[in-house]
Amino acid sequence: MATVDINGGAIDGAIIGANSAAAITGTTITASSGFVGNLQGNITGNITGNITGDISGDVTGNVTAGSGTSTFTNVTVNGTLDVTGTTIANVTDPSSAQDAATKNYVDTQVSGLVDSAPGTLNTLNELAAAINDDASFSTTITTSIAAKLPLAGGTMSGAIAMGTSKITGLGDPTADQDAATKKYATDTFLPLAGGTLTGAVAAGSNKITATYTPSASSDLTTKTYVDGIVGSSTAAATSATAAASSATAAASSATGAANSATAAASSATSAAASFDSFDDRYLGAKSSAPTVDNDGDALQTGTLYFNTTTNSMQVYGGSGFTAAGSSVNGTSSRQTYTATSGQTTFNITYDAGFVDVYLNGVKLLAGTDFTATSGTAVVLASGATAGDILDLVAYGTFTLADHITEAQSDAKYLLESNNLSDLTSAATALTNLGVTSTAAELNILDGVTATATELNLLDGVTATTAELNYVDGVTSAIQTQVDAKAPYATIAVTVVNSGGNKYALDGTVQQLGLLTPSITYRFDQSDSSNSGHPLLLSTTSDGTHGGGSAFTTGVTAVGTPGSAGAYTQVKLEQDAPDTLYYYCTKPQWYGWR
Repeated sequence: MATVDINGGAIDGAIIGANSAAAITGTTITASSGFVGNLQGNITGNITGNITGDISGDVTGNVTAGSGTSTFTNVTVNGTLDVTGTTIANVTDPSSAQDAATKNYVDTQVSGLVDSAPGTLNTLNELAAAINDDASFSTTITTSIAAKLPLAGGTMSGAIAMGTSKITGLGDPTADQDAATKKYATDTFLPLAGGTLTGAVAAGSNKITATYTPSASSDLTTKTYVDGIVGSSTAAATSATAAASSATAAASSATGAANSATAAASSATSAAASFDSFDDRYLGAKSSAPTVDNDGDALQTGTLYFNTTTNSMQVYGGSGFTAAGSSVNGTSSRQTYTATSGQTTFNITYDAGFVDVYLNGVKLLAGTDFTATSGTAVVLASGATAGDILDLVAYGTFTLADHITEAQSDAKYLLESNNLSDLTSAATALTNLGVTSTAAELNILDGVTATATELNLLDGVTATTAELNYVDGVTSAIQTQVDAKAPYATIAVTVVNSGGNKYALDGTVQQLGLLTPSITYRFDQSDSSNSGHPLLLSTTSDGTHGGGSAFTTGVTAVGTPGSAGAYTQVKLEQDAPDTLYYYCTKPQWYGWR
């Protein structure tokens, strides 16, 4: 039969396509015990039941296997692959981006990611907690790092508070703003504890202050020390002047006795006695109080010496030495202050009742405007205004070492009313005259005009006529010694180029000079560098070039500057200005003060 149309029932034992494959077309093919043998061709529709054997070709649809093992080659899953409770085994490690990952691949990658991370940072949660769960951690850390100084260096925008910590390993500074190392500071700067400078200190118009008393010859001195020495020099100069007066009187006596060798001897002896008396009265500088005079004789009341330990003049009162001067060194001491707001107390050493106070140039009244009783400070009645200038001047006081009254003098020396006309006894006459010389000694004075006091100096004279003639018309050696007691001070002046031509005093450019009133100073301008540059003084800085005028009181110019013997002599009076400036007649020649 070529065609069989079966519309129902069953076909048992029939083989379709016994010799060759044949197609079965229908909707559903159901086998009660399954299909045995090969199925060839396309199967459209669902296949329900187990398939034993290979399926060649494409399978479209769901494949559900209840048990057993299914092997597929090149399976494309377009839907969901549900392997719940099942393992996909023997999967090859992936190579492409869309390949499924094996356990081995995942374990290897995770292990490589974790590497040797500590146990507290080997999970993403732990890492997130470590960065404060900051989703913008990259931006946060970048901003934070931008505010830090790189190891390679940079510029700080704020301060570094080191506390007690150190910055180590610094190089020595080269620029002005570089940090300095300890070694640089030690090698460059003088410690507060002191040391040795290797260069000069230019203080300009500033002061170098100190309170110590110099002991070595190279020590820097203080104003107080200089004032003490100058005060002693002034006292010595006064003594020397007195000695010079005595020497002059002795010379006058010698001149008056020029016609008599005996009178000349009397004057010479008088001069020698005067010098010896001065030498016995002023014993010079000593470190401690002497017990005898310079001749080894007993001390006399009123004897003076300068104590170099206390820098003070001492006077002998009969049982011991006491200070001869006041608390003020020299004749006066001056202090100038710039007051602060409301300041009332200003320090100065003075003797009570001997201090003047000037406020901005106006003299104040003691007891009304100020109180000065302590000897160490002046107290204003009302506080000063800030910037006020207060000038304090303390005056030295003194006590006469030895003197006699008029009555004592009359009793001691011959009065003009003494008359010898009523005396018949030479011995009585000599006694009344107070003369102790013998008659033979007096006879050689016939025609001498010397006074009785001068004649008494001849008591016991043993000088020969030749020795006495030495003083006839000549200056005695005693006078020379007296003259040497009060020499002038010499200051060498040179002109040097130091940032412009400037004066140098004793080799120091623009040296500050301290001149004491009543002392003579000679500014020696004999050096050739002074040629054409006379030294002048003024109360104005730069003198006439600064709008001022020359100061001439007590100033004498001798010779031509730059030539031998040229000098400018200065002897200031007690009321001389506190500050004088020296300058040259040529413009832009700067001195100092």
